[in-house]
Amino acid sequence: MIRHSTIVKAGALGLLFVFALVAGRSGVHRLNVPVRLRTPWYTSANDYREVRPGPELALVFVESPTCVWCNAPELPELIERAKRLVREQAIGRGFGFATVGISSSRSASTGIEHLTRFGDFDEVSSGRSWHNEGILKYVYRDLVGPAATPQVLVVQRVVLPSAEPGFTGERVLLRHVGLGLIEQWVDGGAVVPKDDVAELRDGANPAARSGVLSAAVR
Repeated sequence: MIRHSTIVKAGALGLLFVFALVAGRSGVHRLNVPVRLRTPWYTSANDYREVRPGPELALVFVESPTCVWCNAPELPELIERAKRLVREQAIGRGFGFATVGISSSRSASTGIEHLTRFGDFDEVSSGRSWHNEGILKYVYRDLVGPAATPQVLVVQRVVLPSAEPGFTGERVLLRHVGLGLIEQWVDGGAVVPKDDVAELRDGANPAARSGVLSAAVR
């Protein structure tokens, strides 16, 4: 004979199962489900074993683990496609290529873990929320832009020789803020506008070294 308590437990489990299905379809639990790339394409260790002097395009991705749109399931694949498309353009122009991942997480380890959802990066910056050094550079201080996530920038710069490590003439070629704009850009081929770097190829432009050529793109 089936006890009443057993029937109640079975009914409760059934209701939980139905709720899980409904919640899953509505996206209620989307933020709690890890979203990772099925097949990461870009692997920095395989593509660039050393930093080479000369013109370079860098794709900079700024995100936050607590941002709803940074947890959208389609964003990791969009960022990976953007890396591939921008890298192809950099090669076509005779430039180097690099990727930079920046997380505005309060915890460095949490931000780094969240960045792994978007594949490999040549350089990462995480922790201290909006006081993060990467965010200060690409949002507040040097290359000013909206304090919002997710956002993607493509910057052009010249890598200096190892005897004098650093970059010169860094400027923003494009900046897209928000999932919708990033998706439109990537679906359209992630086209990066060209800029005149004739004076920067030898790193001889003094204005570039002083930062005069840095541009703010909103």
